[in-house]
Amino acid sequence: MELKQKIQLNTRFEQEAPEGTISDTGINRIQDYIQDQDLTTEMWHGQQPQDGATYLRPLPYNWEWVWKVTGNGHYVGTFPKRAGKYYYKQWDVKLPTAFVAQLGNLAREHSEDRSFYRFDFVNEFNWQDGDFGDYDSCFWGENSRARDLLKDNGAYAVRFFGEEGTGLARAWVAHIADERLIVFNGYGFSGNPTLKIAQVVARFTGQQYGRIYVTNHNTDEGTLWINGSTGYLLGTAEQLANMTEYDFGWGSVEDDG
Repeated sequence: MELKQKIQLNTRFEQEAPEGTISDTGINRIQDYIQDQDLTTEMWHGQQPQDGATYLRPLPYNWEWVWKVTGNGHYVGTFPKRAGKYYYKQWDVKLPTAFVAQLGNLAREHSEDRSFYRFDFVNEFNWQDGDFGDYDSCFWGENSRARDLLKDNGAYAVRFFGEEGTGLARAWVAHIADERLIVFNGYGFSGNPTLKIAQVVARFTGQQYGRIYVTNHNTDEGTLWINGSTGYLLGTAEQLANMTEYDFGWGSVEDDG
């Protein structure tokens, strides 16, 4: 089914999602811990890769940042188990027990527990400031013209609801090309709401996701304010591997000067 058939506007969807989504803070701490490793120390003695590297490469952009992955695939199981498989298969490195245990501690500490979502997609951005966890967003203040930029360029919002129908969270979704999406400026969920929303949308569309550097006319601070220059690209594994940044180029340069 094509993407435009899956994402039907103004239709309420429900999805049960895997528990244990790891927040952006957790991702950063895990990646920092991995890259802080010195493979010449006693803990790593005898575990160095065949290429003689003295450091450990970070986990890839398209890594599935949840506590546990089930089903079929190369990397299933709990987070530390999957990391162990990845480093052994890709780099011929057997992870020390103490290192694996700390990876597990960090992943558990920063995992979320929400597992059921109700959401819709809309291209009319007429709700009130704060209705979807986005209180004080500049898109309802000094940058309100950004909503026109979104609509004029075919973007839409994904909005999340609680059991009583009250708004919980939202993010912007841009359809850029070749069935690819970029999710950015998430609000409402704890941890990293953009990451969590991107994961939900990716499961819904059957795509993979990865963090990407996003700008508009080479800035993240213009009319189309992009929080932290960060979005999540949804697409195939090949598309994710070949794209680490994207500039929308919406509106005029003067708008973002």
